[in-house]
Amino acid sequence: MLYDIFSSLITATAQKIVAAALVISSLLGFGAAPLPTHDSSPSRSETAAIISTTTASVSDIEQEASAMPESETPHDTIDTLEADTAASDSDGAMQTTSAGAIGTTPPQPPAPASAPTISIPELNTTVRNAVVNIFCISKSGGVFAPISGSGVFIDPRGVIITNAHIAQYLLLRDYDTKDFIECTVRQGSPAMPLYKAELLYVPPAWVRENAQNIIVDKPMGTGENDFAFLVVTEPAGSAGVLPQTFPFIEPAPLEERPVAGLGVLIAGYPAGFLGGLDIARSLWLVSSTAAVQQILTFKDAPPYTPDEFSVGGTVIAQQGVSGGAVVNIADGKLLGIFVTSILEGTTDKRDLRALSLFHINEALKRYTGENVATFLRGNLYDTSEHFNTIVAPELTKILSTELDK
Repeated sequence: MLYDIFSSLITATAQKIVAAALVISSLLGFGAAPLPTHDSSPSRSETAAIISTTTASVSDIEQEASAMPESETPHDTIDTLEADTAASDSDGAMQTTSAGAIGTTPPQPPAPASAPTISIPELNTTVRNAVVNIFCISKSGGVFAPISGSGVFIDPRGVIITNAHIAQYLLLRDYDTKDFIECTVRQGSPAMPLYKAELLYVPPAWVRENAQNIIVDKPMGTGENDFAFLVVTEPAGSAGVLPQTFPFIEPAPLEERPVAGLGVLIAGYPAGFLGGLDIARSLWLVSSTAAVQQILTFKDAPPYTPDEFSVGGTVIAQQGVSGGAVVNIADGKLLGIFVTSILEGTTDKRDLRALSLFHINEALKRYTGENVATFLRGNLYDTSEHFNTIVAPELTKILSTELDK
């Protein structure tokens, strides 16, 4: 669970934060069953823990990004997207929760500015080429609305990292009938179907703990263990042949952790203000700059670990951004993937949160004995074959049991 351990927040402040009933949701598109989120209880087991925080402005980062060339898409800037969505109410299908605060450690200073090893325009192009949309539809209708989320290529062989609450739908491919659910990997603006993918890994612990939420409109939870890996296996439809290598973003190394004030480039496929046909036909990739605001932990006792971090209010704090990229501007490495967001108010008032690569590494090692780097060095065919023949059937049964209730 997430706990708030920011020492400058006294008990009265914590009570005010709890009373505010901030809404956090998974960022899965289309109102499909997203990830569980915390409830409004102020108990430590259900609240968000802030290890460190900063109030630093992102204006310096945004000024640097202002030199970024105009995208080929009309939705690549905050101003344009806000104008397009100004008439919309909210993305009501996103999950809800509240966050509490319990102070124990002093805030860290903002991260020192470091010279980027790559220009922001260059990094923007690299990130946009590596971010994907994962689009799942039920061929036979039934209990599922279409599902839209994001993901990131992290290996030139076509490995995608995304959220477990997106990847779980690949476990249900043959739930009711053969090919009951079809998931396609899309890219571009608008997103076009390019690839089919298979599961490499979903944490069984996440499925066991969250299976009941697959039939809940607004499930609640923290984001703990909410990651998954897919691998592209074939072209989608008439998309042609697979590339020899895929554009990708290298995951941050084990020693690299999110730091409050760090400049990041974020990207995903927000769909919170779009209808079903628009998402199917006119879904645009959006990228922007931001800064790490808070560092959060799932632990309730020391040593605290940087498991999740927020980037504050941003235009892409919408459904559909789950699994989207958070990239360190200084070195171009993937620092985390989006998992939850506070929903109240306009997008600039929300708090978009990402699961850190640190947490993903730690969790993957705990469950498999491998971190992300060693996991990716393995034989992808063997890894996929083992997971889908040995592990996946049990997870599919767990989810199917919930759907059959």
